[in-house]
Amino acid sequence: GVGVQAMEDMWTTDESDSEVGVWHKARNDLIRRADDVFEDVKNEYKEVPEVISRFTDWRKKHSKSYRDAWAASSIPRVLSPYVRRQIIGWDPLEDGTAVESLPWVGQLFGDDDGEEDDDVIPKLVEQVVIPRVCEVIQDGWDPISSSSTGRAVGMLQDVV
Repeated sequence: GVGVQAMEDMWTTDESDSEVGVWHKARNDLIRRADDVFEDVKNEYKEVPEVISRFTDWRKKHSKSYRDAWAASSIPRVLSPYVRRQIIGWDPLEDGTAVESLPWVGQLFGDDDGEEDDDVIPKLVEQVVIPRVCEVIQDGWDPISSSSTGRAVGMLQDVV
């Protein structure tokens, strides 16, 4: 009989090398343009660790105003553009990269005082990562391909 891989190869649509090359070039251009958005941002606000450091300092030095301003609940919204920039080229269907291995996750766990606001990562996953996962699945999942389906299932298990 015909093997599963042979059947999968017959039914999946393979793009030509030139189409894949064009797609990779467009993705790399998009990533570069996303980085350009942060080009004129002051260094103390350029990356996730620096922003978290500002919130941490505020919480330590002025805990009452930090609480009164509901600062902890605004952290996911403040960090959303940074996370979007980091995941704009993320395609777990292509490379299998898990959410936990993305730079912003490690940067949030790097808070030195251990008082990380518990809901920051789940909120960012809900507000930023899940919409990206939906885009990746909609644009890149091949339901006929067992390997593509396996990576899609793994990606969904990773974020849920």
